[in-house]
Amino acid sequence: MSHKMVVRELKTLKPSDKSTVTFNIPESEKAVDEYLSEFETRRQERVQNWKWPARQNKIDRDKLKAVIFVQDKETKRVYNAFVADIAGGDSKTPGSHAL
Repeated sequence: MSHKMVVRELKTLKPSDKSTVTFNIPESEKAVDEYLSEFETRRQERVQNWKWPARQNKIDRDKLKAVIFVQDKETKRVYNAFVADIAGGDSKTPGSHAL
């Protein structure tokens, strides 16, 4: 089983903010790997020698997208949403990408 779109990290901005949002991709991959390891360990308590058939913690930078939601904070109603392609990262910050 695989998912075409999976949320790896979520950021919140105030409507008045005119800022840049940065995601550290290597750090996100590391966090997923740690989660998968912990899950695998807990699962082995019930199923001896259980392992993930495929370790899917790496993020394919060529298929990276950002999804932006405009949402009412109180009601959680989503007013609008769009998907944006991600530009390549810069050499100063490995793993960073921008809209």
